[in-house]
Amino acid sequence: MKRKKLTYLIVGSTLIVAVGLIYFFGIRTGKIIPRADVDVATMALNPASGTYQTGQTFDVNIVINTGGIATDAATANLNFDTNYLDVVDMDATRTGIQITPGTIYPNMMTNIVNSNRITFEATIDLNADPLVPFTGTGTLATIRFRTKQAVASTNVTFYYVEDSRDMDNSQIISHASDTILYQPGVGTYQITNTINLSLQLQGNVNHNNSATGIDLRVYQTGQSTIIFEKTDISTDTAGNAQFPVNLAAGNYDFWLKVPYYLAQKKTNIAMANPLTLAFGEQRAGDLNNDNQVSQSGDYSKIILSWRKRSTDAGFDPISDVNKDSQVNMSDVQLLLTNWRVRGAQ
Repeated sequence: MKRKKLTYLIVGSTLIVAVGLIYFFGIRTGKIIPRADVDVATMALNPASGTYQTGQTFDVNIVINTGGIATDAATANLNFDTNYLDVVDMDATRTGIQITPGTIYPNMMTNIVNSNRITFEATIDLNADPLVPFTGTGTLATIRFRTKQAVASTNVTFYYVEDSRDMDNSQIISHASDTILYQPGVGTYQITNTINLSLQLQGNVNHNNSATGIDLRVYQTGQSTIIFEKTDISTDTAGNAQFPVNLAAGNYDFWLKVPYYLAQKKTNIAMANPLTLAFGEQRAGDLNNDNQVSQSGDYSKIILSWRKRSTDAGFDPISDVNKDSQVNMSDVQLLLTNWRVRGAQ
Protein backbone atom coordinates (compact mmCIF):
# COMPACT_ATOMS: atom_id res chain seq x y z
CA MET A 1 0.00 0.00 0.00
CA LYS A 2 2.83 2.38 0.87
CA ARG A 3 4.56 1.53 -2.40
CA LYS A 4 1.36 2.31 -4.38
CA LYS A 5 0.99 5.70 -2.66
CA LEU A 6 4.60 6.49 -3.42
CA THR A 7 4.04 5.60 -7.08
CA TYR A 8 1.00 7.91 -7.28
CA LEU A 9 3.02 10.69 -5.68
CA ILE A 10 5.86 10.33 -8.15
CA VAL A 11 3.51 10.22 -11.18
CA GLY A 12 1.52 13.21 -9.94
CA SER A 13 4.64 15.25 -9.31
CA THR A 14 5.98 14.36 -12.76
CA LEU A 15 2.74 15.50 -14.41
CA ILE A 16 2.76 18.77 -12.53
CA VAL A 17 6.34 19.46 -13.57
CA ALA A 18 5.58 18.49 -17.18
CA VAL A 19 2.54 20.76 -17.37
CA GLY A 20 4.53 23.58 -15.83
CA LEU A 21 7.34 23.17 -18.37
CA ILE A 22 4.88 23.06 -21.28
CA TYR A 23 3.17 26.21 -20.01
CA PHE A 24 6.52 27.98 -19.48
CA PHE A 25 7.88 27.20 -22.95
CA GLY A 26 4.48 27.92 -24.48
CA ILE A 27 4.56 31.43 -23.10
CA ARG A 28 8.19 31.93 -24.15
CA THR A 29 7.40 30.92 -27.73
CA GLY A 30 4.13 32.91 -27.90
CA LYS A 31 2.03 29.78 -28.43
CA ILE A 32 0.27 30.20 -25.09
CA ILE A 33 -1.12 33.54 -23.95
CA PRO A 34 -1.86 33.87 -20.23
CA ARG A 35 -5.47 34.86 -19.59
CA ALA A 36 -4.31 38.02 -17.86
CA ASP A 37 -2.76 39.14 -21.15
CA VAL A 38 -5.92 38.68 -23.22
CA ASP A 39 -7.88 41.82 -24.18
CA VAL A 40 -5.06 44.20 -23.31
CA ALA A 41 -4.46 45.66 -26.78
CA THR A 42 -5.83 49.14 -27.53
CA MET A 43 -7.02 51.00 -30.61
CA ALA A 44 -7.32 54.78 -30.50
CA LEU A 45 -7.59 57.91 -32.64
CA ASN A 46 -4.78 60.45 -32.67
CA PRO A 47 -5.56 63.26 -32.26
CA ALA A 48 -8.56 62.27 -30.17
CA SER A 49 -9.89 65.84 -30.16
CA GLY A 50 -9.39 69.17 -31.87
CA THR A 51 -11.01 72.32 -33.20
CA TYR A 52 -11.14 72.91 -36.94
CA GLN A 53 -12.61 75.50 -39.30
CA THR A 54 -15.45 74.69 -41.70
CA GLY A 55 -13.96 73.45 -44.97
CA GLN A 56 -10.65 72.50 -43.33
CA THR A 57 -9.01 69.08 -43.72
CA PHE A 58 -7.28 67.28 -40.89
CA ASP A 59 -5.63 63.86 -40.46
CA VAL A 60 -6.53 61.31 -37.78
CA ASN A 61 -4.33 58.26 -37.19
CA ILE A 62 -5.75 54.90 -36.12
CA VAL A 63 -3.14 53.85 -33.57
CA ILE A 64 -2.89 50.40 -32.04
CA ASN A 65 -0.90 49.16 -29.07
CA THR A 66 -0.64 45.38 -28.83
CA GLY A 67 0.10 45.42 -25.10
CA GLY A 68 3.29 43.45 -25.69
CA ILE A 69 1.50 40.63 -27.51
CA ALA A 70 2.59 39.42 -30.95
CA THR A 71 -0.20 40.07 -33.49
CA ASP A 72 -1.01 39.08 -37.05
CA ALA A 73 -3.91 41.35 -38.07
CA ALA A 74 -6.19 44.22 -37.15
CA THR A 75 -9.57 45.52 -38.29
CA ALA A 76 -10.94 49.01 -37.67
CA ASN A 77 -14.61 49.75 -38.26
CA LEU A 78 -15.52 53.36 -37.56
CA ASN A 79 -18.66 55.47 -37.72
CA PHE A 80 -18.81 59.25 -38.29
CA ASP A 81 -21.54 61.83 -38.87
CA THR A 82 -21.77 62.78 -42.55
CA ASN A 83 -23.61 65.98 -41.61
CA TYR A 84 -20.31 67.36 -40.35
CA LEU A 85 -17.49 65.29 -41.84
CA ASP A 86 -16.45 63.81 -45.18
CA VAL A 87 -13.53 61.45 -45.83
CA VAL A 88 -11.03 62.63 -48.44
CA ASP A 89 -9.93 60.03 -51.00
CA MET A 90 -6.19 59.42 -50.62
CA ASP A 91 -5.66 57.06 -53.58
CA ALA A 92 -7.16 58.08 -56.91
CA THR A 93 -5.80 54.92 -58.57
CA ARG A 94 -8.25 52.71 -56.65
CA THR A 95 -12.00 52.51 -56.93
CA GLY A 96 -13.91 54.22 -54.14
CA ILE A 97 -12.75 56.43 -51.31
CA GLN A 98 -9.50 55.23 -49.74
CA ILE A 99 -7.77 56.05 -46.47
CA THR A 100 -3.98 55.81 -46.15
CA PRO A 101 -2.59 52.43 -44.98
CA GLY A 102 0.00 52.33 -42.23
CA THR A 103 3.14 50.17 -42.35
CA ILE A 104 2.78 47.87 -39.35
CA TYR A 105 0.64 45.37 -41.29
CA PRO A 106 1.87 45.43 -44.91
CA ASN A 107 -0.90 43.26 -46.38
CA MET A 108 -4.01 45.47 -46.83
CA MET A 109 -7.17 43.37 -47.08
CA THR A 110 -10.01 45.94 -46.98
CA ASN A 111 -10.12 49.71 -47.44
CA ILE A 112 -13.69 50.95 -47.83
CA VAL A 113 -15.54 54.16 -46.99
CA ASN A 114 -19.26 53.62 -47.40
CA SER A 115 -21.52 56.50 -46.36
CA ASN A 116 -20.80 56.98 -42.63
CA ARG A 117 -18.72 53.80 -42.15
CA ILE A 118 -14.97 53.32 -42.57
CA THR A 119 -13.64 49.76 -42.75
CA PHE A 120 -9.93 49.03 -42.85
CA GLU A 121 -8.23 45.71 -42.21
CA ALA A 122 -4.71 44.48 -42.79
CA THR A 123 -2.44 41.56 -41.88
CA ILE A 124 1.23 40.76 -41.60
CA ASP A 125 2.99 39.46 -44.71
CA LEU A 126 1.40 36.02 -45.11
CA ASN A 127 4.03 35.01 -47.68
CA ALA A 128 6.91 35.49 -45.28
CA ASP A 129 8.65 32.38 -43.97
CA PRO A 130 8.75 32.44 -41.08
CA LEU A 131 5.81 34.73 -40.37
CA VAL A 132 6.81 37.97 -38.67
CA PRO A 133 4.12 39.19 -36.23
CA PHE A 134 3.81 42.80 -35.11
CA THR A 135 4.38 43.74 -31.48
CA GLY A 136 4.24 47.25 -30.07
CA THR A 137 2.59 50.57 -30.99
CA GLY A 138 2.02 51.85 -34.51
CA THR A 139 -0.36 53.40 -37.01
CA LEU A 140 -2.82 51.04 -38.67
CA ALA A 141 -4.07 53.70 -41.11
CA THR A 142 -4.64 57.45 -41.45
CA ILE A 143 -7.99 59.10 -42.22
CA ARG A 144 -8.18 62.55 -43.80
CA PHE A 145 -11.43 64.28 -42.88
CA ARG A 146 -12.90 67.43 -44.40
CA THR A 147 -15.24 69.48 -42.22
CA LYS A 148 -18.63 70.47 -43.64
CA GLN A 149 -20.44 72.71 -41.16
CA ALA A 150 -19.98 74.07 -37.67
CA VAL A 151 -20.94 72.04 -34.62
CA ALA A 152 -19.97 72.11 -30.94
CA SER A 153 -18.80 68.47 -31.14
CA THR A 154 -19.03 65.50 -33.48
CA ASN A 155 -17.76 62.01 -32.67
CA VAL A 156 -15.84 59.39 -34.60
CA THR A 157 -16.40 56.02 -32.93
CA PHE A 158 -15.23 52.43 -33.36
CA TYR A 159 -17.83 49.72 -33.82
CA TYR A 160 -16.82 47.23 -31.13
CA VAL A 161 -18.26 44.25 -29.27
CA GLU A 162 -15.84 42.63 -26.84
CA ASP A 163 -14.43 39.27 -28.01
CA SER A 164 -16.64 39.27 -31.10
CA ARG A 165 -15.18 37.97 -34.36
CA ASP A 166 -18.01 39.41 -36.42
CA MET A 167 -16.69 40.90 -39.65
CA ASP A 168 -18.10 44.33 -38.68
CA ASN A 169 -16.26 44.36 -35.36
CA SER A 170 -13.06 46.27 -34.67
CA GLN A 171 -10.47 43.77 -33.48
CA ILE A 172 -6.79 42.93 -33.11
CA ILE A 173 -5.80 39.30 -33.69
CA SER A 174 -2.87 37.83 -31.81
CA HIS A 175 -0.29 35.44 -33.27
CA ALA A 176 -2.13 32.75 -31.31
CA SER A 177 -5.36 33.68 -33.14
CA ASP A 178 -7.07 35.29 -30.15
CA THR A 179 -8.96 38.56 -30.34
CA ILE A 180 -7.20 40.80 -27.83
CA LEU A 181 -8.65 44.29 -28.35
CA TYR A 182 -9.99 46.04 -25.26
CA GLN A 183 -12.54 48.89 -25.53
CA PRO A 184 -11.23 51.27 -28.24
CA GLY A 185 -11.20 55.06 -27.91
CA VAL A 186 -13.43 57.81 -29.31
CA GLY A 187 -12.55 60.95 -31.28
CA THR A 188 -14.43 64.18 -30.52
CA TYR A 189 -13.98 67.19 -32.78
CA GLN A 190 -15.29 70.75 -32.80
CA ILE A 191 -15.99 72.54 -36.09
CA THR A 192 -16.17 76.32 -36.19
CA ASN A 193 -16.86 79.16 -38.61
CA THR A 194 -14.99 82.47 -38.63
CA ILE A 195 -16.61 85.86 -38.14
CA ASN A 196 -14.82 88.95 -39.43
CA LEU A 197 -16.33 91.89 -37.54
CA SER A 198 -15.78 95.59 -38.23
CA LEU A 199 -17.04 98.77 -36.58
CA GLN A 200 -16.26 102.46 -36.04
CA LEU A 201 -16.65 104.44 -32.83
CA GLN A 202 -18.64 107.65 -33.32
CA GLY A 203 -16.87 110.95 -32.64
CA ASN A 204 -13.46 109.53 -31.77
CA VAL A 205 -11.13 112.40 -32.61
CA ASN A 206 -8.10 110.10 -32.73
CA HIS A 207 -9.78 107.72 -35.18
CA ASN A 208 -8.89 104.89 -32.84
CA ASN A 209 -11.60 102.26 -33.09
CA SER A 210 -10.17 99.82 -30.59
CA ALA A 211 -12.58 98.57 -27.95
CA THR A 212 -12.69 95.70 -25.46
CA GLY A 213 -15.45 93.73 -23.74
CA ILE A 214 -17.70 93.83 -26.80
CA ASP A 215 -20.77 91.61 -26.48
CA LEU A 216 -22.12 89.71 -29.50
CA ARG A 217 -25.34 87.70 -29.18
CA VAL A 218 -26.73 85.43 -31.87
CA TYR A 219 -30.36 84.37 -32.28
CA GLN A 220 -32.26 82.25 -34.73
CA THR A 221 -33.89 84.77 -37.06
CA GLY A 222 -36.97 86.26 -35.40
CA GLN A 223 -36.41 84.41 -32.10
CA SER A 224 -35.53 85.73 -28.64
CA THR A 225 -33.43 82.88 -27.26
CA ILE A 226 -29.67 83.40 -27.38
CA ILE A 227 -27.98 80.47 -29.12
CA PHE A 228 -24.45 81.87 -29.02
CA GLU A 229 -22.81 84.68 -27.08
CA LYS A 230 -19.28 86.04 -26.94
CA THR A 231 -18.59 88.77 -24.39
CA ASP A 232 -14.84 89.29 -24.72
CA ILE A 233 -14.43 90.59 -28.27
CA SER A 234 -11.68 93.17 -28.80
CA THR A 235 -11.16 95.25 -31.92
CA ASP A 236 -7.89 96.66 -33.20
CA THR A 237 -7.32 100.36 -33.93
CA ALA A 238 -9.03 99.93 -37.29
CA GLY A 239 -12.11 98.49 -35.57
CA ASN A 240 -11.62 94.92 -36.79
CA ALA A 241 -11.89 91.60 -34.95
CA GLN A 242 -11.85 87.95 -36.01
CA PHE A 243 -13.04 84.97 -33.94
CA PRO A 244 -14.55 81.47 -34.30
CA VAL A 245 -18.22 80.55 -33.74
CA ASN A 246 -20.17 77.29 -33.70
CA LEU A 247 -23.04 78.14 -36.02
CA ALA A 248 -24.49 75.70 -38.53
CA ALA A 249 -25.81 76.74 -41.91
CA GLY A 250 -28.88 78.95 -41.63
CA ASN A 251 -30.02 82.53 -41.06
CA TYR A 252 -29.38 84.43 -37.84
CA ASP A 253 -29.89 87.76 -36.07
CA PHE A 254 -26.73 89.36 -34.61
CA TRP A 255 -26.90 91.84 -31.68
CA LEU A 256 -23.78 93.87 -30.83
CA LYS A 257 -23.08 96.05 -27.80
CA VAL A 258 -19.84 97.99 -27.47
CA PRO A 259 -19.40 99.26 -23.90
CA TYR A 260 -20.62 102.91 -23.60
CA TYR A 261 -22.21 102.84 -27.07
CA LEU A 262 -25.74 101.97 -28.14
CA ALA A 263 -26.42 98.41 -29.26
CA GLN A 264 -26.99 97.53 -32.91
CA LYS A 265 -28.65 94.55 -34.53
CA LYS A 266 -28.39 92.89 -37.94
CA THR A 267 -31.19 90.53 -38.87
CA ASN A 268 -31.71 87.55 -41.14
CA ILE A 269 -28.03 87.12 -42.01
CA ALA A 270 -27.13 83.91 -43.86
CA MET A 271 -24.24 82.04 -42.24
CA ALA A 272 -21.12 81.83 -44.37
CA ASN A 273 -17.50 80.95 -43.74
CA PRO A 274 -16.01 83.37 -43.22
CA LEU A 275 -18.91 85.63 -42.30
CA THR A 276 -18.32 89.38 -42.59
CA LEU A 277 -20.31 91.50 -40.13
CA ALA A 278 -19.84 95.20 -40.87
CA PHE A 279 -21.65 97.02 -38.05
CA GLY A 280 -20.50 100.47 -39.11
CA GLU A 281 -20.66 103.45 -36.75
CA GLN A 282 -21.47 102.79 -33.09
CA ARG A 283 -23.51 105.64 -31.60
CA ALA A 284 -21.85 107.18 -28.55
CA GLY A 285 -23.27 108.43 -25.25
CA ASP A 286 -24.45 105.34 -23.36
CA LEU A 287 -22.11 106.06 -20.47
CA ASN A 288 -23.93 103.91 -17.91
CA ASN A 289 -24.48 101.00 -20.34
CA ASP A 290 -28.28 100.88 -20.02
CA ASN A 291 -28.57 101.00 -23.83
CA GLN A 292 -30.09 104.49 -23.98
CA VAL A 293 -28.81 108.06 -23.80
CA SER A 294 -30.47 110.13 -21.07
CA GLN A 295 -29.90 112.87 -18.53
CA SER A 296 -29.99 110.84 -15.33
CA GLY A 297 -27.69 108.04 -16.44
CA ASP A 298 -25.32 109.64 -18.95
CA TYR A 299 -25.27 113.44 -18.80
CA SER A 300 -24.80 113.28 -15.02
CA LYS A 301 -21.57 111.29 -15.50
CA ILE A 302 -20.17 114.06 -17.72
CA ILE A 303 -20.93 116.66 -15.06
CA LEU A 304 -18.87 114.67 -12.51
CA SER A 305 -15.76 115.06 -14.71
CA TRP A 306 -16.60 118.48 -16.15
CA ARG A 307 -13.56 120.45 -17.38
CA LYS A 308 -11.15 117.82 -16.16
CA ARG A 309 -8.24 116.48 -18.16
CA SER A 310 -6.86 112.97 -18.15
CA THR A 311 -4.05 114.13 -15.84
CA ASP A 312 -6.45 115.57 -13.26
CA ALA A 313 -7.64 113.76 -10.16
CA GLY A 314 -11.20 112.50 -10.53
CA PHE A 315 -11.04 112.33 -14.31
CA ASP A 316 -13.36 109.58 -15.60
CA PRO A 317 -12.31 108.33 -19.07
CA ILE A 318 -15.84 107.07 -19.69
CA SER A 319 -17.08 110.68 -19.61
CA ASP A 320 -14.58 111.61 -22.31
CA VAL A 321 -17.02 110.69 -25.06
CA ASN A 322 -14.89 111.85 -28.00
CA LYS A 323 -11.62 110.46 -26.51
CA ASP A 324 -9.63 113.72 -26.62
CA SER A 325 -8.41 113.30 -23.00
CA GLN A 326 -10.66 116.04 -21.57
CA VAL A 327 -14.32 116.49 -20.67
CA ASN A 328 -15.91 119.61 -22.12
CA MET A 329 -18.69 120.88 -24.36
CA SER A 330 -17.52 118.69 -27.27
CA ASP A 331 -18.49 115.62 -25.25
CA VAL A 332 -21.89 117.09 -24.42
CA GLN A 333 -22.52 117.89 -28.09
CA LEU A 334 -21.66 114.34 -29.10
CA LEU A 335 -23.92 112.95 -26.41
CA LEU A 336 -26.78 115.19 -27.57
CA THR A 337 -26.63 113.79 -31.11
CA ASN A 338 -28.10 110.58 -29.64
CA TRP A 339 -30.27 112.21 -26.94
CA ARG A 340 -33.10 109.95 -25.82
CA VAL A 341 -32.13 107.32 -28.39
CA ARG A 342 -32.36 103.66 -27.40
CA GLY A 343 -30.15 100.95 -28.74
CA ALA A 344 -31.36 97.81 -30.50
CA GLN A 345 -33.13 95.36 -28.21
